[in-house]
Amino acid sequence: MSDRMNLADRLAVFLTQRRVLVIAALVIVVVVIVAAAVWTPVRSSMADKNARVAEEIDQLFSDWLYAGDDQQSGLEEQFLSTASAAADGKAEYPAQRALFMRGQYYINKEMWPEASADFAALAERFPRSYLAPVALFNAASTSEEAGDPAKASEFYTRLVEGYGDSSAEVAEALFNLGRLAEEGGDKEKAREYYNRLVADYDTSDWKNIAKTRILLMK
Repeated sequence: MSDRMNLADRLAVFLTQRRVLVIAALVIVVVVIVAAAVWTPVRSSMADKNARVAEEIDQLFSDWLYAGDDQQSGLEEQFLSTASAAADGKAEYPAQRALFMRGQYYINKEMWPEASADFAALAERFPRSYLAPVALFNAASTSEEAGDPAKASEFYTRLVEGYGDSSAEVAEALFNLGRLAEEGGDKEKAREYYNRLVADYDTSDWKNIAKTRILLMK
């Protein structure tokens, strides 16, 4: 018999010596395959559940908004309970919808600081959400309603700097920054915002209003 082991013998020795590693590797592969098979329907189920919660929040708000006096109190309590639970939860999509719709609720109640806080929280927690720029705009406008123009300017600025290339609200935010600066007596700063609006958002309807303000300040 040859002292040299053929390829088959060497492979057998290799596998015997490393059987623990080989078995562990096979177990890992099996676990990954099983986990993927299990996670796919679980993830789908979670997405469906989150969508249902978000839809429920929207529906409860709508039901409360258009309910008669005899039903409004109960629906209001149900909406706030559901929205608050979702807003404090870990699921992102329901939390976004909850904060946004609760902000809308506070607007309807003319509770401006509470509305601003919810919209600001949405933008802070979920900056990549499609609702984030709208939430910043709403946080700014409700801060104005609350009598805090400085805070409003801060939110408008965050909107302009963070979403300048992607949000339809930016042109109006620039105009409002100019308006607030003008109302605060800083005409030079107001001109900067108006000129930026005219230069960068040529197709916006706010451009013409900004041009008018520039002329009136001369």
